[in-house]
Amino acid sequence: EMVALLERQIEAVRPTLVGFTAPFPGNLLAILRCAQYLKERHPDIRIAMGGGYPSTELRTMTDKAIFRYIDYIILDDGERPLERLLARQRPAAHLRPGRLS
Repeated sequence: EMVALLERQIEAVRPTLVGFTAPFPGNLLAILRCAQYLKERHPDIRIAMGGGYPSTELRTMTDKAIFRYIDYIILDDGERPLERLLARQRPAAHLRPGRLS
């Protein structure tokens, strides 16, 4: 099962940040299920999501319900935002909470 594989990795690595890539809409449900599991069982782990789908389809999203499971949505190139997250820096003031780009 997907969450059993996830739990084994969490126990082995003990991450403070987990990132998911959503290249297509079909990936979103599995990502949200894994993120929900992490929020319920490992609430201290921060969760980021990026990829082609968020960069195109979620760019203008106004419904904030996704942030129950995802802490950060990274748009476009994700290297700099991930570096800031790993360094525990706050996102730039002009960015909406929960969203880095």
